[in-house]
Amino acid sequence: MKSIGKLALLSLLAVLCSLATIGDVRAEYRLYPSLAISEIYDDNLFNDETDKVDEFITRFMPSLTLDYQQARIDTNLIYTYDYRWYLHGEREDEGVHFLDFLTLLNLQERYYLEIADSMARVSLSSTRDYGEESLFENQSDQNIFSVSPYVRLPLSTRASLRTGYKFTITTYDDGGNDKTNHQFFVEQSYELSNRTDLSAGYIFLDEDTDEIDFDKHDVYGGLRHEFGENSFVFATLGHTWIDFSNGFKQSDFFWDFGLTRDFTLLSATAGIGVSYTEDPEGTVLRDEHCSLSLTRDWTRSRVAVSASLNDFYDADIDVRDTRRYGGAGTYYHELGSRWTGTLMFSGYKYEEDFEDTWTRRFIGSVALAYLLAEDFTSTLSYYRIDSHSPQVAEDRFETNRVFLEFRKVF
Repeated sequence: MKSIGKLALLSLLAVLCSLATIGDVRAEYRLYPSLAISEIYDDNLFNDETDKVDEFITRFMPSLTLDYQQARIDTNLIYTYDYRWYLHGEREDEGVHFLDFLTLLNLQERYYLEIADSMARVSLSSTRDYGEESLFENQSDQNIFSVSPYVRLPLSTRASLRTGYKFTITTYDDGGNDKTNHQFFVEQSYELSNRTDLSAGYIFLDEDTDEIDFDKHDVYGGLRHEFGENSFVFATLGHTWIDFSNGFKQSDFFWDFGLTRDFTLLSATAGIGVSYTEDPEGTVLRDEHCSLSLTRDWTRSRVAVSASLNDFYDADIDVRDTRRYGGAGTYYHELGSRWTGTLMFSGYKYEEDFEDTWTRRFIGSVALAYLLAEDFTSTLSYYRIDSHSPQVAEDRFETNRVFLEFRKVF
């Protein structure tokens, strides 16, 4: 991760914590340090069909969770440093930063300043999560830093208005497309009843990247209605206008409709919609999607299954890039007072229109966890990936991994 982002964040944290401590001795905070050490055996480190390289990987992962609150400052931080040591030297040792940081400053009544920073290793593709297949392949370390001053105005006892500006810088260590965003927004919310909320808003986004620049206007309205305990329906409908620097213009509706219903025996969530997302490599994608998930809980067990279909269109040429569909399932069971077991399986197919080919990928895992002492857990797990493509050699491989981890929360 770029050093300027780390130094800026550390300086910011030091200043905020100092001001908070001096300004209000009644501030409340919770601090949770933890440490995880794991050993991984990988029989196909680079996910190759024929030239399989096995490796032992040791991961040393200290973490810190902080919740800090006082009259005018609310800070939440989760940070993990993931150091990876490769025993046989098949890959250089590396350190990866994972951060989720958010501070909200109440400067005066109605005036706010939100500061956020996140660090993570992310997939370079929005259509496929390569982090499920490898610790490093087709991924890059991402840093997103944002500052947002805004005003929240009460219009009545049931209505409020929020308007402001957000400046965002996104950087990548390798492979990603650095970008700078300027966003202006206004949103009104209205409590129609104790169960029904309405919202409407407008967003203007000006984005500059290494590859392509564009301006985007979004106008939208939304509704959320609760019709029972743990049951609700939501809907968002809007229109977007995108002007790309290459002269292409995109104008289309976007929406998100969903329903969550608790049937006592099981809980179901269904959704359908169209949204716009940006690939880390700079491509703007229109995602047309639908999904269904079911969850069933027992006293000591839990089952969750899901299915989804996504069509990803390259927005600046309005051509479908990838169709992804499949499903996943998880079974969790408490085997005893100290033992727990988890089974997981997922299967997805990726149809690549540009390449006129497809990839089928199965992932399965089984894990057994044992509580050694209070907040001290050991976990043994097995993970298998089976990927096949008729034309893409990089997507034809079988990989097995065994994990042993010890985790302590202090």
